Amino acid sequence: MDNNKIISLLQQPSTFKEGYDMLVKSYTSALYWNIRRLLVVHEDTQDVLQNVWVKVYLNLPDRKGNAESLKAWLYKIANNESINWLKKKRASRWDSIDDVNEQLLASFTEEIACSEEEMEARFQKALIALPHKQKIVFNLRYYDELSYQQISEITGQSVNTLKTNYHYAVESIKNKLGIKNE
Repeated sequence: MDNNKIISLLQQPSTFKEGYDMLVKSYTSALYWNIRRLLVVHEDTQDVLQNVWVKVYLNLPDRKGNAESLKAWLYKIANNESINWLKKKRASRWDSIDDVNEQLLASFTEEIACSEEEMEARFQKALIALPHKQKIVFNLRYYDELSYQQISEITGQSVNTLKTNYHYAVESIKNKLGIKNE
């Protein structure tokens, strides 16, 4: 992905469509899996991803920033859209987003009924059971290999808070998988 080329194409009205198409092609898979790890169900992920690309399209002309911040900006939109979807999924507005985990776990169990190995399923169940903030940090750090600084830009949390959340997420996953620290 050459973000500098994408940015230069997006800045010219005559090449905006080409730049947007290149942006979508470059980031769709990564954003899909980032959202999917939070929402679990393919159809829900597709709906949220579509909303992400609409928001990106509408906000690109007003976006300030360089090529380096483009990826963080896209992930921030994807995470915000995922959080909004989770908020809508709650049983009532008084429930926390973390209460949706039981629904996600049930959806995940249906999704894997005929697939993959048991260990991968146990890992995914442990990931789904994490508190929402830990889940976001873990996904961005472990799967998307973003730096804590990039995650800070996406979530608005301090680097130290992110490191703490990541540490607790790893420990929780290890506990659920029965992995002992040495």
